[in-house]
Amino acid sequence: MVKENQGITEAFRQGYTLAIADRVLVSPKPGTLVSRVEKLVEGIKAHAESSEQVCKTLIQLGMNFVGRDAEIVGYKHNEIESALKQVLSELDNMDIAAAKKVVAEILRDMKSVNLGDSLSGLLAERIEPDLDMDNLCRSFLTLLKRHVRSGVYWQMIGEGYCKFGNDFARGLEYLRHYGFCQVSTNPVLAARAFDEDPTLADELKDEIEKHDDWKRNPEAHADEIAMAATLIALWPNLAVFRPLALHTELRDYMVSFQLNPNIADQADASIEDARNAHRLAADFLKDYDRLLGLGDGAGKLGPCIVFKVAGGHKAARKITTVLNSEGTGTNNTVVYTVAQEVQLILDAFEGKAKAIKSGSQVVRTYETNMGGRFVSHLREVEAEKIFSSVADKAGNDKASRLLDSLAKSLAIDAAVLENLASANLTEKARTICAYKFLKSLDNPVLIQAAELIGQSAENIKLLEADLKKKRKVVVFDLDYQTHNKPMDKIPNLIITHQTSLL
Repeated sequence: MVKENQGITEAFRQGYTLAIADRVLVSPKPGTLVSRVEKLVEGIKAHAESSEQVCKTLIQLGMNFVGRDAEIVGYKHNEIESALKQVLSELDNMDIAAAKKVVAEILRDMKSVNLGDSLSGLLAERIEPDLDMDNLCRSFLTLLKRHVRSGVYWQMIGEGYCKFGNDFARGLEYLRHYGFCQVSTNPVLAARAFDEDPTLADELKDEIEKHDDWKRNPEAHADEIAMAATLIALWPNLAVFRPLALHTELRDYMVSFQLNPNIADQADASIEDARNAHRLAADFLKDYDRLLGLGDGAGKLGPCIVFKVAGGHKAARKITTVLNSEGTGTNNTVVYTVAQEVQLILDAFEGKAKAIKSGSQVVRTYETNMGGRFVSHLREVEAEKIFSSVADKAGNDKASRLLDSLAKSLAIDAAVLENLASANLTEKARTICAYKFLKSLDNPVLIQAAELIGQSAENIKLLEADLKKKRKVVVFDLDYQTHNKPMDKIPNLIITHQTSLL
C-alpha cells in the first residue's frame, strides 16, 4: 500500500519529482483518484523546496491524466478528468517565472531526444508555437493532450492493434503517456544519451571515483566502465516504467539491457554479467520504490529489466534457459530465422517452467527479429554478386579495378586495403561491400559494375529503395500470464523505433 506523503521530502531532495507524481499510479483503487490527488497536492506544496519543484511535479502529475497512465492502472474516465481539472486549477495559480522556467526546460528536454528526430521532439515542435504565455502550464498540458490523443499511436494502442516500444535510451517518459511499454538500448545508444544529457556524465564521474582500479588502469576495466555507463543511462528508464511494471507484475514495461557483445559466445561469463546488472538494478529500484511511497513493500517485486542475448551464438541457448529459470527475462537479439526463434522460445519456456517450480517470479521475454540487419546482409550479398558476375563476364582484373574504385569512393582506410593485397576477388568483394563501408547500392561505381552485366541504374536504385523499406519488429512470446484475455485479443507484436515515424 502506498504511503501517500511519506518520503516526499527525500524524493524532492534527490530530484525525483516523477516519483512523487507517479504515486497515484501505485496501488490504484478506482474511485479514489480525486481524493488521492488532493492529498498528494497538499504534500507537494508542503514539502517542495521551490516553486519550480511544485510546478514540475504538478505538470508531471497532469501528464499521467493527459496520457493513458491513469487509465492503464484502472482509474475511470470521469475521475481522471476530474483529477486533471484539479491539477490545472493548481497550475493556474503558479508563479509566472517558475512556470516559464519549467515549461522551457521540459520543451528543451523533449527536443533534445535523438537530436529532435523523435516523437517527443515532434510533440514539442507542435506544442511550442501555440502556447499561451499568460497561462503556460495549462496551455502546455492542454496542447499535449490534444496532440498525443490525435496521433496514430494513441489509436493503435487503444484499439489493441499492437504494442509499441522505444529503441533509444532517452525520451521514454513522454512515450509512456501514449502507452509505450518496452524500451531497448545498448552501449552505443547509451553513449548518445550521454551526448544529449550532460548530467549522466556527472553520475559516471561519481561512479568512477568509487573505483581506484578503474582510474589506475581504465583500459583493463573497459568492459566494467562501459557496463556502468550503460546502466547509468538506463536508470531513468527503469524509474519511468517502474509504477506500470509494478501494476502488470513485470508482464510489460520492461527495459532491455544488452549484455557485453564481446563475450556473447561465453555463456557463464554472460550469465554472471547479467546477475551483477540485475542485482544493481534491484538495489536502485528498491530505493526508488521507497520514493514511490511503497515503504516496506519496496523492492519486493524484481527489477523491470531483461537482458539482450545475441541469438547467433550457441551460448545463447544456455544463457536464455538459465536467466529465465532465475526469474530474469531475456530479449534474444540478432535472430534472423524462424528456426532460431522457435528454439530460443523453447529454451525460454524451459527456463520459465523451472522458475515456476521454484516459486520464482516469471517475467516477460522477447524475441527480436533483426529485420534491419538482415536487410544490410542482403545488400552485401547483392553487391558481391554484381562483382562476381563482372569477373565472370569481363575478367577478374576488371572486377578488381572496379572494387578499387569503389573502395576509393567509400574512403576505406589504407590499412584495410593493404590487408587485401593478396586476397582473392571473393574476399576482396566481401570486405569492400560490407555494410561497415557500403551503406547503399546507389553508388556510381557499383552502378557502373551493374551496367557491365546488363543491369540498369534504375533497377539498382529500385532495389536499394526496396531494401530501405525495412522495419525492426520485436516479437515477444506469450507467457502463461495472459491477463485473462482471449488469445486473439493479446497483441503479439511490439514495434520499436527511435524516430518520429508518423
